[in-house]
Amino acid sequence: KALMQLYDDKSKGDQLLVLINMEPSAVDFTLPPGTQWSRLFDTQPYFDLPATLTQLGADPKKSLNINLDAPEVVNTPTYGVPSRSIVVLRGPST
Repeated sequence: KALMQLYDDKSKGDQLLVLINMEPSAVDFTLPPGTQWSRLFDTQPYFDLPATLTQLGADPKKSLNINLDAPEVVNTPTYGVPSRSIVVLRGPST
């Protein structure tokens, strides 16, 4: 019920790491080492909570779940995925 899938075909572009957690509780995934991962999207509800949007000064009518233009760098060797959430991280193509 939890899956981590790495797409690593440099001829097709950037590396993508898909983290899927359909468990009823959070799962910590250990990220493949040696890559600077950036979060493209994360479906957890935290990024849409009014308190989160206010705290970060975001437009309350927009979701912070996705950021393709300026993805946030992941600076930890693990990534916690809450229950029933999907995350996509991007690594460099080189």
